[in-house]
Order: sequence, then C-alpha cells, then structure tokens
Amino acid sequence: MSFQRSTDPFANFRASEKLKDAGRKKRKKCSKCQLILSLVGISLLAFYSLLSIHLMRRIRNDALIDTLNPRIDIHLIPSADKVESVILPTKETPVMTAYIEPVYLSDWDIKPLPLRNTTAKTLTKVMYPNLKSCANLPAQFPVDEDDAPTNRDPFLPWIHDVFPTADGKFVQFVAQNKRRCQTGKLFSKEKKFFQPNAALFQHVPVKRVSVDGEQRYQLTDHNTADPDGIETRFICRFKTIDNDQTYETLSLHNVNYDFHTVRKGYKSTFTKEGFDNHMIWTSQLVFKCPIPDHMVEKIRLGKSVMNDYALFFVDLIPIRTPVRYGSSWIFLPDRLYPDKNSFDVKAEYGEKHLVPKIEDSGRLENIPICKPSLMTYPDSGVFLNMDDPKAIAEYDAKVAQEYKDGIKKKLISCAWTSAVFKTRGDRTTVNDGNDRLLQWLEYERLVGSEHVYIFDNTGAFSNETSLAPITDLFPGFVTRIDWPAKVCNNNKGNVDNKGERSSQYAAESSCRLRFGEHSEWLAAHDTDEYFIPQGKHKSIKDLLDTAEKENLAVINFQSKRSKPRLRFFE
Repeated sequence: MSFQRSTDPFANFRASEKLKDAGRKKRKKCSKCQLILSLVGISLLAFYSLLSIHLMRRIRNDALIDTLNPRIDIHLIPSADKVESVILPTKETPVMTAYIEPVYLSDWDIKPLPLRNTTAKTLTKVMYPNLKSCANLPAQFPVDEDDAPTNRDPFLPWIHDVFPTADGKFVQFVAQNKRRCQTGKLFSKEKKFFQPNAALFQHVPVKRVSVDGEQRYQLTDHNTADPDGIETRFICRFKTIDNDQTYETLSLHNVNYDFHTVRKGYKSTFTKEGFDNHMIWTSQLVFKCPIPDHMVEKIRLGKSVMNDYALFFVDLIPIRTPVRYGSSWIFLPDRLYPDKNSFDVKAEYGEKHLVPKIEDSGRLENIPICKPSLMTYPDSGVFLNMDDPKAIAEYDAKVAQEYKDGIKKKLISCAWTSAVFKTRGDRTTVNDGNDRLLQWLEYERLVGSEHVYIFDNTGAFSNETSLAPITDLFPGFVTRIDWPAKVCNNNKGNVDNKGERSSQYAAESSCRLRFGEHSEWLAAHDTDEYFIPQGKHKSIKDLLDTAEKENLAVINFQSKRSKPRLRFFE
C-alpha cells in the first residue's frame, strides 16, 4: 500500500529515477499532489483481505499465425457482418486506419541496420470505422485479439486510451507491452514476434534533414539530434478535418524506462528471452505527442469535438529500430547519465540512416483528439443537455477556467472493477460485483473521497450487464467509464507463464493521467480494499493533511491478512 503526491501523475517513476530507494525516503513538498493507494485488501469485516478480480484472454495460436503472415489487402474492422449494423462516418470524417508494415527481425542481426525499403504499396491497410465516439473512445479502441493492429504489426503500440492533457499541450497515450502477455517457456514464438513492442519503450535520437526539398528524419546520437528529438520514438503528424495541411512533432516518453531500470538496480530493461514480467514498469507504455501551438487553445477549450465527433486528429509513425538488450545505461542522454555511452550509433545504424517517408511507413492514422478528460466525462451530478451546443460550450469553458485557476479537489479515487469477473488462474467466477461496488462506494464517501472514477470492465466478460445501475445511484460523486478491454493473461504470478493484468494496469494509468491533474491526491483501489483511518485521523483527508505537514510525497503501507478485532465493534 502506498501514497503518493506530485505535480506529475507519473512521478512514481520519476521519483525513483532521482532516489535509489524511492519507496522509503521522503520527498520534497510540491504544489500539486497525487496519491496512489496500492491497497491490498481491507474489507469491512477484516482489516486486510486479498482478492484478485481479473479476466483473461490468451493469444490464440491461429491469431498469431495470421499476424505473422498478414494478407496484402484492405480490411474493415470489425468484420463485414458487423459493419452492416454500423452507421459509418461520412466521406469527410476520417476513419482511424492502421497501415501494417512487414517486420523483418533478421535485419536486426545486420550491422549497421539496413535501410527499410518499404513503399506505400507494400503496406496493408486496416480500417476501424467503429472508432468514432469521443464519449466512448476507450470502449471502441481496437484492443482485443481479434482486431488489435499490434497483432499484425508489433511496432504499432498496443493503445488502450488516448486523450489531450487539460492544458491542451499534449496528446497522451496509454499503451501496454504486448510481449508481456505470454512469457512462458512454451511461448518463444510469440515473444520473438512481439520484440518490437518492447523496443517502443526505448528512445531513439533523430534530427530533421532535407532530402530533395522534403523533410525527413535521420537516426543520430544524442549530441547531434534536434532538441526535441533527443529522446523520441514516434513521429506525430497532426491535422484537422477541414484542412489538408499537416504538422509534425516528435513524441516523448513520460519516463525514461532504461534509466528507471538503472535506478532500480536491475541490469537490463529487456532480455531477448522475454523473462521480464517481474519489472512492472515495462508493462505500461505511456508517451505523449506535443500539440502544435496553433491548435493548443482550441483543444484546451474543448473545441476539438462537435456532436461527439473529433475535428482534430493525430497520426502515429513509430521509428523502427531493434531493442537494445544488455545493460540499461549503455545509451542514456546527458541529462540522466553524463558518462560516455557505449552504444555506437554509427556502428549500429550507419552514417546516414534515413527513416522512410511517412507514406511508406507502417503507422496509425486518424487517431481522434477528443476533449480534455473532465469535458469528455462531465460530473454526473451536473445537469447537462448534451443536445444543447451552447450549454456544452459553457460547461467546457467553466472546466477549462477552473483548471487554469488551479481549482482542484482534495482527493479523488479510481477503481477498475466489474459486475462479474474471474479470480487469478480462473479459479472462481464472482457474480456479485454490483453488491461489492455499492458497499465500497458508500464507504468511500464516508471516509472522504470527493469523487470516484469507475473503470467498468464488465464488457470484457458480458454484454448483458454493467455497473451502471450502481454508479447511477451516486450522481455528483461517481463517474463510470466503460472499459471492456480484456486482461491478456489471468494466470497467477507464480507459474511459468506469469499473468499480466494488462487491462487493469492500463486503466490505472489512464485514471492517473486523465484525472490526477485535477486533484491534490489520487487513490487507486480495488473494491475489496478499504482504507480505515485510525488513531487521531477521522478521515483519509486528515491523514493526508498530516502527510503534507511532514512534507511527505510517498507513504508506504504493509498489507497482510488478519481477522477483525471484534472487541472494537459496537
């Protein structure tokens, strides 16, 4: 169990980059705070009680075979029989499209790395016409095995959520490492195929060059790279629905994963064999694209959406290089590791390694840029006529102004949960998720949470029910987000093919990054976890006030099973 507060919702990684033992030392006080409660089971009848509540869906062998041998044609996702019941966007409405590029892992063994000779004609086009509603974007994103573009081109990130930051300056991506889904000894084929997904966690330096009057990107070392290209991995191309002009920026990771590995005392971030699941930070790939200056204000004010359709879009083009196995400190920028790097860029990539033109590169196109999160998910206690453009504009302006004025809640909470679910190892099916949630929400309100965001995972198990009947009982206190992404491996953590709670990890990252900047503290719970204030503390807020007075940014708790002390019951 741990508490954290910071100006950066991902500061649990950043803090550990600065301190060798981040979990045991005090942090300096900061102006914006966040709380991460990694609570491991406190129930109403027991002080601590542990329960795992996730679903899984393994990679099917036939699906993997299909990804290894993609067909060269045009696809619509979902399949044609499902498209018949879907109202497709108009001709003018861009459709998210994946351009699948063949991956030749044998090239990774050649030094320097050969230039890619792909052309637009060699790419496979996969369209996703169902990805059109900003209000339901996480539920519509192609995440699961049948349609995830990552399964066909592992250099395309396994995205679970995407949204602009509240200041309108970045598009934030929340993705997962697909290679972690199957890591057992019998899954060497899968681990080999998904190596490029691990490469996305490592930065590459690039500089812009002009070739025949056209801007291109060249792999280089840290000192030669453009200032915004020192630590990047994706080319981000922005456009609007009514203008053919495009604008390019370079992505940046929320954290340098290799440096985090160094600070944690591990030798390497990734191994070629793929036995990396013990390092949880290699699960969540979080990165962001800087939004061009002239678009920032419109996106900040929520003017990037009309009638739930996005008007602004971003294309994501991965810069494709092999995974850097071996020591994590061999290629770190000067700001983190000023000593000389041992990674020889010229030997690895060559003197002038040009990235192919965007049109000739595998990529994701037309990813919708929706409104900032509090506009996309308005407080359920506020009556807002979604058919009244004026009322929506006034609400969005109010939310934007409150953020600009620094108005925040003291404490908000997040929970990834479901009406039905299976415990780890699929041992038991639990069907009373609604009852659990009702009890837990009532308790959260009693102990001081000001707002709760429920990431409803019921759709991963059933399309016939949801948690809405419970969350609707708490207007103004609870916001429900449909989150049907499946857990990719529900095994226990002590077996050869270790479990990977992909959906849960992505939901927790999404909640922190979406809503953490609107609250001084943020808590991430399971619904069988109850934080019970004790001693002089009458609420969680009392405890947080004490923590702030002591200049604490992280508070760790030990969790264990125990029986209730009945003598304290009235």
